[in-house]
Amino acid sequence: MPILLLTKAQRTEAQKSNAYKLEMMVSVFEASRDMKRLIERKVIAPTGLTDEEADVIYATYSILKGNEHPGTTELGWVLLDDVRAVAVYGRYEGSKATRLLASLTTGKSSNRPIYMEISKLGDRTQVGAAGTIKPRSGGRLHGNLAVVRLTKEGSEIAAKLDALYSELAEAMYSALPEENRSGQVEAQVTLNRALSRIVREAIG
Repeated sequence: MPILLLTKAQRTEAQKSNAYKLEMMVSVFEASRDMKRLIERKVIAPTGLTDEEADVIYATYSILKGNEHPGTTELGWVLLDDVRAVAVYGRYEGSKATRLLASLTTGKSSNRPIYMEISKLGDRTQVGAAGTIKPRSGGRLHGNLAVVRLTKEGSEIAAKLDALYSELAEAMYSALPEENRSGQVEAQVTLNRALSRIVREAIG
């Protein structure tokens, strides 16, 4: 089998290509780190929520608004597994999820309103609430699946989060150079979604 020998120019081009791919990945980490800090300061801090509480509340709100996944129950219940899939700050499993849900559904962690309710899908189907729900994962529905929904107070603080996110997004978009505001923004969204999907598939 013949040995492929690269010219100096070809080696230089290959090195540039590899460096560009690495820079792309590093830039994603940098943007994620800096964006998280900005969101914590401009969006989450004004609500008095923790990062994780805001994440779960806003993920639920996004599902209900149809921004992330259209499958919701007739009475506003959504699958907890879908909320976990949409949330961006963590996977919320085991004892971590238990503590977080206790904070949001009982208000025991502080003298705050109860922001969410939790139940089982089987208990909701008795009142015809599961007719339109479609699991994000495509899995089977069964009665023991956990479902959550926002209370009146939860909906109010979720709307506040949404307004703050929209305000921040507008400010960031306006700060971009004019030449980056059209095609490049859409391309970046597509790339970020693709990278997120690749990472999720890799870690399972």
